[in-house]
Amino acid sequence: CVDAREFRFAQTCGQKVIVETGELPGVIEYYERPGYFFEAIELVESGLGLERANPQMFTELGVLLTKYRESQMMDFCKMWWQRASIPRLLQACEQAMLWAEKCYLHQQYNEHDLAIGVMIDHAPDAWNPSTFTDVISKVGTMSVMYDAIDFYVQEHPELLNDLLFVIAPKCEATTAMTKLRDAKPELGPLGVLPLCKAFLRKVQDRDVSALNEALNDVLILEENVEELSESTTNFKNFEHMKLARKLETHAVLEMRKIAVDLYKRVGKYEEAIELCKKDKLYKDAINVVAASKDQELTEALAEYFLSEKL
Repeated sequence: CVDAREFRFAQTCGQKVIVETGELPGVIEYYERPGYFFEAIELVESGLGLERANPQMFTELGVLLTKYRESQMMDFCKMWWQRASIPRLLQACEQAMLWAEKCYLHQQYNEHDLAIGVMIDHAPDAWNPSTFTDVISKVGTMSVMYDAIDFYVQEHPELLNDLLFVIAPKCEATTAMTKLRDAKPELGPLGVLPLCKAFLRKVQDRDVSALNEALNDVLILEENVEELSESTTNFKNFEHMKLARKLETHAVLEMRKIAVDLYKRVGKYEEAIELCKKDKLYKDAINVVAASKDQELTEALAEYFLSEKL
C-alpha cells in the first residue's frame, strides 16, 4: 500500500502492526525512506486511541514531530509526556534543538537543575521569567543557584530582586553578596549590589550579617544618612568597627557622626572622642564620656575644653 501511495489503506493495515512491540521502528523507517514523513506521523497518530496503544507509539510520534513538525512538539509534550519515554524525547529534542520543549520535559522528569541549565544556555528560546523563578525554587544545588545569579546579572539585571527573593532562603548569603559585588565592576565598587536594594531592605529583618553589610554599603554609596542610621540602630549583626572606620573619613559630617555612635556602642570611647574633637562635635563628645563612665576620659575631655578655651 505504501509503495502504491495508497496511504488510507496503508493506515488501516498499519494500525494492526504498530501496536506490536518492536514492529513500529521498522514501519516508521519504511515510511521515512521514500520521504513519506507526514504520512508516518498520521499513521502513528491514528493509533493512539487504540486499546493496545503503548508507550513506544507515543514516544516515536514525539520523535517524528521533532524531525518534521517541530511546531507541534510543545503541545504534544504537554498532552502526552506521561505516556512516553521522556529520556528518548529529551534526546530527540536535543538533536532538533527544541530547547523550550527540552526544558519542559526536564521539569516533568523532576530534573530541575537541568531545566535551569537549558534556560541559561539557550535563553532566547527557552527562558521566561515566571518559569525560571518557579523552577529555581525547586532547585537544591548551590552551584545552580549561583549560576542563576550570574545569568541574571548579565542578561536580566532589572529582575535580580525577583530572583533573590526566591533563592535567598536556600543559598549562602555571603557568597551571593560577593557575587553581586564583584559583578560588572564598570558599574562601581559595589557592582550590581545597588540594584538589589529592594531585596536587601525586604529581608533585613532576618538580621544576617552579609545582608546587613551589603545594604549598609549601598546606603553609604547613596549618602542616605537617615536609612543608614536606622539600619545600624535596628539591626546589630554587622562588623561595627569596620563600618566605623569606613565612615570616620566620609565627606558628609552626618556620616561621621554615625561613626562616633558606632565607636561608642562597641566601647571604643577614645576613638569616638577623637573623632568628635576633629569635627568639633563637643556635645557628642560629652555624651560619649558620659556613656563610658570613665573618670580619666572625663577629666581628659575637661582639660581639652579648658586648653581650647571652650
